[in-house]
Amino acid sequence: AALYEYLAAFTLMFGAPALIVKLLFRGRLRDWGLRVGDARQGLRYLAIGLPLCLLAAYLGSLDPAVRAAYPLARSAVGHLARFLAVEACYLLYYLGWEFFFRGFMLFGLEKRYGPAVAILVQTIPSALVHIGKPASESFAAIAAGLAFGYVAVRTRSIFYPLVLHAMVGIGTDVAV
Repeated sequence: AALYEYLAAFTLMFGAPALIVKLLFRGRLRDWGLRVGDARQGLRYLAIGLPLCLLAAYLGSLDPAVRAAYPLARSAVGHLARFLAVEACYLLYYLGWEFFFRGFMLFGLEKRYGPAVAILVQTIPSALVHIGKPASESFAAIAAGLAFGYVAVRTRSIFYPLVLHAMVGIGTDVAV
């Protein structure tokens, strides 16, 4: 079920918007954040953000509600090869997520409304999707949406928010 969710999310949140960008907007995916961008700035954000994300994953894993919800693929627990395969597919999920919210929405809105409004607007649905998850995760999604949006705008890339977001999710699975 988790693999299906990850692959379906990738298809819907990456594949569909990428086709819209290419076929309807006649755009380049790199202009929607699918590029390295400002690597120097991005590496700074990763140096600061990765330890914070790992700490958040560990602290989150102490929450009984988080422990009850994660990892999504419970059948992979205790089977290293299966667990690694599931987590690799989880990366596809995060790629789709980041392309949709920080690429397609953020960079699409930024062109018309500017970076501040774009960051705020993409944060709303990104955070709303977390409703029904553990409360600590739902509230953290607001701050993460703002922070990841800021990083995407500053670096002109979804790569750095992708690494940070994936580190929280995969780190949580490992910690749980």
